Amino acid sequence: MNSFINQTTIPFLQMLIGAGEHIILHDIDNKIIFSTDKVCQFVFNLPFSEVKGKSILAIYNPADENMHIIDKVRNYTKISNQSVTCLRTPSKVYPQTFTKPNSEHQQQFPLFSIKISPVVDDTGTTVATFSIYQLFNNYDLFYSIYYTKLNNKDRELNLPRTELTSYNLSKRELEILYLLSQNLSQREIAQLLDITRGTVTKILTEKIYTKLNIPINNNKHLIQRAIELGINENVPQSLVPDGVILSCNNKIKHIVSKNVEIKF
Repeated sequence: MNSFINQTTIPFLQMLIGAGEHIILHDIDNKIIFSTDKVCQFVFNLPFSEVKGKSILAIYNPADENMHIIDKVRNYTKISNQSVTCLRTPSKVYPQTFTKPNSEHQQQFPLFSIKISPVVDDTGTTVATFSIYQLFNNYDLFYSIYYTKLNNKDRELNLPRTELTSYNLSKRELEILYLLSQNLSQREIAQLLDITRGTVTKILTEKIYTKLNIPINNNKHLIQRAIELGINENVPQSLVPDGVILSCNNKIKHIVSKNVEIKF
């Protein structure tokens, strides 16, 4: 291993990990060379010994296109000497080491932000990269997509209560209830979902109010119930396009294909 990495980089990263950061160090070939068991359990659900010397493409399902994009981002940071933050939106292919969400939570998903930065030695040469992982609340992702602004607050993930499943809300009903809980009007919801306002009103009055046993047109009570169920804190997966969102130098880019050139 490079002496600069051993003597300077690793001690610095150990200090950050000791302060609570989740960091993984990759060599110039994108293989993992340093982290801790705690961090690797958090990120991969595996101990460090099982990921050491491997790239993320070897750890995750190779059919997961998003992982190819993140690997490409790592290469971009080495060339540009710039840090890039990735928000990975849900993939249709789950990592081999993860369990697919059960039916209770299948409408919602956790998400990581990954800040990838180059390690530059005292000669100005990039000798490695390191990634800082954070668990984000889905609320942040929604606003990063629809308002093109990243909210970098690290929030505690709140999954919906099991009670939610007993109401048997459809995908469309959950979408409308979530958006309503974000203070969007029926007209704004209709525009976002590409349906008519009349359809939104019909679903609310004939389905949602009835299923939640709330008097029709009592929006205040409906929103309060959505908050109690945790719906306001979890973006329905159907609202978020599959792919990776990148942020560099305050610029946002939503990447949907590994073949797209990364340029800011």
